[in-house]
Amino acid sequence: MLEMSLVGRDDALAQVVALRTCARDGSFAAVVVEGEAGIGKFRGLPSRQQRGKPARGMTRMAEPAGIVNRYGPKDDRAFRQIVAGAPPEIQELAHAVRSMVYDVLPQTIEVIWPKQGSVGWGTGPKKFSEQFAYLMPFKQHVTLGFYYGGELPDPAGLLPTAGGRQASGRLAMRSMKLTTPEQVRQPALRTLLHDAVRHKVPAPASK
Repeated sequence: MLEMSLVGRDDALAQVVALRTCARDGSFAAVVVEGEAGIGKFRGLPSRQQRGKPARGMTRMAEPAGIVNRYGPKDDRAFRQIVAGAPPEIQELAHAVRSMVYDVLPQTIEVIWPKQGSVGWGTGPKKFSEQFAYLMPFKQHVTLGFYYGGELPDPAGLLPTAGGRQASGRLAMRSMKLTTPEQVRQPALRTLLHDAVRHKVPAPASK
């Protein structure tokens, strides 16, 4: 699991980590970090190289490709690796979310990013054109994000309404914190996921 120290901003950090891998698909995005001087705005962000070079992961070939799982929920070896550093109850939450994703879309393609400690789900492996959701485990919660969350119907208000757009306006990323099994089981979350797998991603390959 990737250790983070950006206190109280895990969801925002999860979005930064998700944006970081856009380069592998040739899709670039700018990230603006604002705040008072001296509060540690960059602590916990992906590491920066010295002497003014681009940040690691911000160039096309800097980040190795993720581990693609095309074999369904039974192949959970890489996923277990991602959540292994989290407390047992958080691991259970992460597995419950994963099970729901595959239940809603059995043809889901899963991509694990070991260095980032994150997982993405989609109808294909490409992060910004084929994936609809991502997950990152933390010590007290899991962050579940949706690449087009700002465009999804959300009558229950599970996702924040503010958040702008990312990747040159193509994405409207939104995320939520999950801390209990009851949150994962709520019908509104399942409905949100059901809408996400059909919004702006290619149709899944038939099996």
